Amino acid sequence: MSVLEESLMNMVRTSRLWQEGGTVIVACSGGADSLTLTDIMAKAAEEDDVTVLVAHVHHHLRGEEADEDARFVSAFCKDRDLSYTQFDIDPQALKEKRASPWKMQPGVCAMRHLKPTVKKVGAQGIFVAHHEDDQAETILMNLVRGTGTRGLRGMLPVNGYIARPFLAATRKDMETYCKEEGLSYRTDSTNGNPALL
Repeated sequence: MSVLEESLMNMVRTSRLWQEGGTVIVACSGGADSLTLTDIMAKAAEEDDVTVLVAHVHHHLRGEEADEDARFVSAFCKDRDLSYTQFDIDPQALKEKRASPWKMQPGVCAMRHLKPTVKKVGAQGIFVAHHEDDQAETILMNLVRGTGTRGLRGMLPVNGYIARPFLAATRKDMETYCKEEGLSYRTDSTNGNPALL
């Protein structure tokens, strides 16, 4: 086991939502960060007697590219004998309901769809792959919007039923892990596009 793999695995295992004999959900888009988290959790789960359910949220916003993301994550799970579930979000239906722009953001939509599954499967929570780079972006965005001291702390490692074990790791760590483990991953063409944030 590499130093990086051991470090990432310890981050997962020290989360209070990671409990021996329990069930957890991991949100996986197919990107380097979420694929790393899924792979690390799958390995730790075997040793810790934890059931991992992989959830992919398909927002139907990027056509064939998004369809391929879903197929990729499904195939990844099948190869590793991991439980897989997919949630499809209809962006047109959200517009017709006149949901606020904030509620229509992909991350917010995803959590709203995944939350009922926590109760349904008796899971301790949902693990997401937000990392140090995301944390910096969140704090900066909060500053731009005009935040109090609460916004300056950024995202918490555990907030209710949501766990973010990788907040002390970087995007580069995830890409390095994938390279070390020979894992291919998907790249969202809309990442970094200000018009889509």
